[in-house]
Amino acid sequence: RLLSITLGEPPGESWASDDASISRATLMTVLSSLQKAPVPKPAWSAALLIDTLHAQQLNTDSRLLAAIRFADMQLTHLLRHSLLDESIRAQLQRLFIPLVKTLLLDEAHYIDATGAVARLIDTVCESAVGWYGGLGRGGEQYLLQLADTIEQLLQGFESGLPVLEPIASAFAESISRETERIARLEKRICETEVGALRARRAQLLVVDFFNEKIAGRELPKKIVGYLQTDFLEQMRLFLIQEGPQSELWKRWQKLMDTLVW
Repeated sequence: RLLSITLGEPPGESWASDDASISRATLMTVLSSLQKAPVPKPAWSAALLIDTLHAQQLNTDSRLLAAIRFADMQLTHLLRHSLLDESIRAQLQRLFIPLVKTLLLDEAHYIDATGAVARLIDTVCESAVGWYGGLGRGGEQYLLQLADTIEQLLQGFESGLPVLEPIASAFAESISRETERIARLEKRICETEVGALRARRAQLLVVDFFNEKIAGRELPKKIVGYLQTDFLEQMRLFLIQEGPQSELWKRWQKLMDTLVW
């Protein structure tokens, strides 16, 4: 609501100022040219963009100024309070001019959580938490994908909002697939580790049980050999499958008592 009041009514084909009028097509062409150019140092900000437009003798009326300053405020707040790595922040900073254009074309497209630009920013902020430069190949691929997505947006977004939708959707779908893949991998790793721990625990229980039962007993070598190999291995496997509280394990214990009696 505050943004709508600040920007005022949506313009027609021009943005009027006290001195002259800026053709909507001309302004969008200039902004598109600036967003496609290499990122300046320091990066785009409200002050730098306003100075650049003035240098090109383009007047900035209240609506344009409001859009520029609002976009600057939003990105500045986001980057200042987010837990994102500097490399991720630098990529999001590249969206400054597209944000300005989006607000000028239709502020509801940005304010609405379903808007393509808002969804792209949200996706990055959620998926990039914890990212840092030392994550190896996977981390490098994420940063490259993000940079390619933003570059595609910068090069393709001229003056029509529909072009934004497939770009934002493709990035979100790719991140979703990768998240699911990682979840499956984590599950397999977890199951493998749990299985290894169970096997190790079963081995220790069986060995301790065996040593306890034969302690101080004089048994034939063939019996001892059988118990130490085939019999203990079968006990270990059943213990892994059924657990130490199962009836089957208790029967194996009784059988061991019978064999060493």
